[in-house]
Amino acid sequence: MAERTSSGLKAAQHLSKAADGGTLRKGFSLWRATSHLKVAAAGAGDLIKRHPAPAALIGGAVTGAAIFFAARSMAAGEEEEVDDEESEEDEEE
Repeated sequence: MAERTSSGLKAAQHLSKAADGGTLRKGFSLWRATSHLKVAAAGAGDLIKRHPAPAALIGGAVTGAAIFFAARSMAAGEEEEVDDEESEEDEEE
């Protein structure tokens, strides 16, 4: 149990690093987080079998949050590209 808990915390740390870092940092941190998630989720099968309804609700909420944050980060990247293009056009004039 302690090993799964520490792996879950390490995965969370890598995800926070991915949120703050650049492109290379994001890729590396996400890769490291997935390696810790395997251990952290090892005992989830029994819990889901015992409590399927709460597990479905939690899974839906986590999935929704992941989609929201992915869409938000993609929109932020597009805004930065548009701002960069506008600043280059202003410099040319």
